[in-house]
Amino acid sequence: AKTLMEKLSDKELSEVLIGLGFENDNILGYVFINSLIAMNETAELHSIACGILSSGLCHLNGGYQGALFHARRALELDPNN
Repeated sequence: AKTLMEKLSDKELSEVLIGLGFENDNILGYVFINSLIAMNETAELHSIACGILSSGLCHLNGGYQGALFHARRALELDPNN
């Protein structure tokens, strides 16, 4: 999956992973993005994780709180973006 996702732009990756939450009520997109964050933490990956939790998985308990964590971390990593 990582090899396939590396071929996508950040926007495309975000759309695919958020879509998993919306269409399938599935947390695997969030789990996957966290594995990418563990390998190479970037503001963009945290931004995608924030989008997954605040959009596709917002109905889960803690979804918005988790999204806020990722938004804050993205700002810490890249305060000028």
